[in-house]
Amino acid sequence: MTPRSNPTRLALGSAALVLAAVVAVSCSTAPPPLESGSGGDGQDADVADLVPVEPFELITTTTADNPQRFEVGRLIAEAWSEAGIPVELATYSPDEMTRRAFTSKEFDTYLIEYVMNVDRLDPNDFLSRFYSGNAGADGSNLSGYQDPEFDQLYEDQLAAADDAERGELVDRAQAKLAADVPIGLVLHPTNVGPYNARDWSDAVDAAEAPAYNLWSLLEMEPTGERRTLVVAVIAGATTLNPVAATDVGDKLPVSYLYDTLVRIGPDGGPQPWAAESVETDGATVRARLREGMLFHDGTPVTAADVKFTFDYLVQHAAPAYAARLAQLESVQVDGDTVVFQLAEQSAAFESVVLSTVPILPRHVWEPITDPLGYDNAAPIGSGPFAFESFRRDSALRLTANADHFRAPRADGVVLAVYGNRDAMIGALETGDADLVSVPLTTSQAGRFDGSSSVGLIERPGYGWIGVHYNMRKPPFDDVAMRRALTLALPSQDIIDIVYEGSAQPAGSVIAPSVRWGDPDVTPQPFDPDAARAELEAAGYVFDGDTLYYPPGAGGR
Repeated sequence: MTPRSNPTRLALGSAALVLAAVVAVSCSTAPPPLESGSGGDGQDADVADLVPVEPFELITTTTADNPQRFEVGRLIAEAWSEAGIPVELATYSPDEMTRRAFTSKEFDTYLIEYVMNVDRLDPNDFLSRFYSGNAGADGSNLSGYQDPEFDQLYEDQLAAADDAERGELVDRAQAKLAADVPIGLVLHPTNVGPYNARDWSDAVDAAEAPAYNLWSLLEMEPTGERRTLVVAVIAGATTLNPVAATDVGDKLPVSYLYDTLVRIGPDGGPQPWAAESVETDGATVRARLREGMLFHDGTPVTAADVKFTFDYLVQHAAPAYAARLAQLESVQVDGDTVVFQLAEQSAAFESVVLSTVPILPRHVWEPITDPLGYDNAAPIGSGPFAFESFRRDSALRLTANADHFRAPRADGVVLAVYGNRDAMIGALETGDADLVSVPLTTSQAGRFDGSSSVGLIERPGYGWIGVHYNMRKPPFDDVAMRRALTLALPSQDIIDIVYEGSAQPAGSVIAPSVRWGDPDVTPQPFDPDAARAELEAAGYVFDGDTLYYPPGAGGR
């Protein structure tokens, strides 16, 4: 088992909260244990010769860091325990959670929430998290899922000639994940974006996220003397280096400072941005640069800067872009046009690559030989906002770029650190903040019903909450165990109790609210009886309070 390093481990008996007890009652329909020595396949098995499945950890955040996710974890652990599957709920700090997931892969099962992010409107983001090439210790494939058929589907959807072909491949990839169950999906939250309606108008309902999105930062109009937007965030960015930024909390502010050739518009589709036009002819993509653009230091933005950016990111294998740029064979300049030659035609190149790669000023970055280690303390981009000051534990201050082709109506934006969701909501209530970085659930937003000071924008979410099964170790390398765990996820109870109805059960990593979602990939029903039957059919043995591996499995 994974070595334990100072978690807070929670007993699942008398110390359980009343909330968990509600689900425990609803989950207590499992059949009585098999008589000693009776295997699920009808063959007799002497339990003395069998290997017990040791209690494993379901790790989640502490109740102080994220009470909602903590309660989700508690309910899941209660349900698994009631189904006869040995589990311990363990809580860790956010930093330790991140280390275990994205650095060491030191976990058994991992409760995670993927929030809405503009990159995730395209299926590539979520599908890439199950690609074999990302299964390393520091990769985004947390489950360690490796399957040649899925890998081929993933690669083929990136290289599809058009959206229709790509959609069919994405559907097949979703069905493959549903069959192999590298993750137990729980729900897609419904998200509500609040904003300060007393001092601002024209908040935008964008596919990216309700209220807090780039389009709101550009379009929101001050209605009084207050002219700088204040966004309440939980934590400050860890870097403003566009080459090194991989976390959502880093990539968002970077996207305000740096332009891309294409942006994902409010409707969720790509639209020209720094590129005045984008034309595709087979494996050749031509992007004509908009005239008159300037970097924040007054230097003109040229097609040579764009070529330099792509060559530079490939040369230094920037982790956020390496996989996306693998299909790129060459970049050339033809006047004010950048010509991309791909290995093969790709319907995803515009939305996956051109919308995410920041245009770097060549005169700033060319002398930098270690871009991943570069501090970039005073960023120079060409985006709609320019850098003013930054203190990670306090605030990032940006000023409006009045010379930008889409200049903001506000004078600037401040990303102010508040530490937790309750503090952010409180700042919105008092008028100290105008937007919050994390959408609210409908129940959380209920406190603002009827308010003339706080406006609300609601939309179905495309983020999701689920449990990564670490397939690098037993018993999670066994699909029967993963199926059983998924059948024992009390999704509807979690939606009703924790989310007060403001979520939908999840069947696929790509939500039905996104155009790439496959309606034929439906949520698994909560069925603890079926979970036990799945394990018994695979040869696992229930004996009293102990679950045993099938004969010959488990290390003996």
